Amino acid sequence: MATATSGNLVINVTAYCKSIDFTNYTGRLSEGARLHVYGSSKFVSSMTNSGSWGFEYNGSPVGATIETGGVISWAPIINGTGDWTLVDDMIVGGGGNLTVTSGNLDLSNRTISGWLGSFVSTGTSTRSTNFTNTTIILGVGNWSVNDSSNLTLTGSTIHLEGYNHRFTGYGLSYNNVIFGGNLSGAVGNCIITISGNNIFENLTLTPRTGYSITTKFTAGTTQTINGDFTAIGTSTNGITITSATTNVHTLSKSAGTVNVEYCTISYSNATGGATWGASNGTNTDSGNNSGWIFNANLMKAYDGTDTITFVGENPATSKLRFGKGGSNYGIKLVATDDADASKFRIYDGSTVKSLKKV
Repeated sequence: MATATSGNLVINVTAYCKSIDFTNYTGRLSEGARLHVYGSSKFVSSMTNSGSWGFEYNGSPVGATIETGGVISWAPIINGTGDWTLVDDMIVGGGGNLTVTSGNLDLSNRTISGWLGSFVSTGTSTRSTNFTNTTIILGVGNWSVNDSSNLTLTGSTIHLEGYNHRFTGYGLSYNNVIFGGNLSGAVGNCIITISGNNIFENLTLTPRTGYSITTKFTAGTTQTINGDFTAIGTSTNGITITSATTNVHTLSKSAGTVNVEYCTISYSNATGGATWGASNGTNTDSGNNSGWIFNANLMKAYDGTDTITFVGENPATSKLRFGKGGSNYGIKLVATDDADASKFRIYDGSTVKSLKKV
């Protein structure tokens, strides 16, 4: 029998309460069945929590809070018409999901971590989740939304680290998204399938130490990257960029240069105006690609004193192009007063440029 401050509290049948506050409690809570909370909940650091069911938040409270005290939570569900605010960081255990089916959940400026399964926001009920400046680490599950569901993602960071899981983005605009890594303690090769025509401020593919990562973009979709696209593997921890089926996907970035390392790429259309570089000798062209530049050393010339290597660039923007094997390749041109300008001059149709020294 539990007392006010100690002992074991076992929930072994479905139970209901207005709010629950464990202030000064030093015992163990065992969640063997679902507890429905119609207000706020508060855990404290002096207690422990075991089980797998988690709390389900119901009803229509205004200004309700969820405080974890650094104690593990199990599969929390927001399923009401009220408002709940997480007031500290949350650790989710046991691969449990964080689910929002109805109601409003404010996670702003918090970190959601631990052995977290999926974030799920599905259904037809009115709901909202505020991820402003939030970091969420999905160790073993999926990112799953089936509509815009009033997600606020400004400043957020989403880590998806699962073994064989999905990022169902529903065509929304995301801030920082990272596929791979092992902040959650996950091990094994990482395989992630991405669906939806999504927009990312920054998109990063990163293998965890000792393992590879395979990212499968749904064929026919376009992933737009406004900021940085980062895919840096190693000789033993490689990255695969491909489609989920044998048709192409599109990666689009409007400007700048992308340089990937130790990537095996197939069924990928790289476009948008940026230079998509895969020419450092560590990457593999596995076929059915366009827009990627795999061959850096297209040709060499001798200027009387030294051998100069011309470096390929995006043929859509370069004014000087060479044809090879049915493809066009661009040559890097710079201003004549550039620090890397050679003595070779090219008229590009409007101004005189120099071939770049390398």
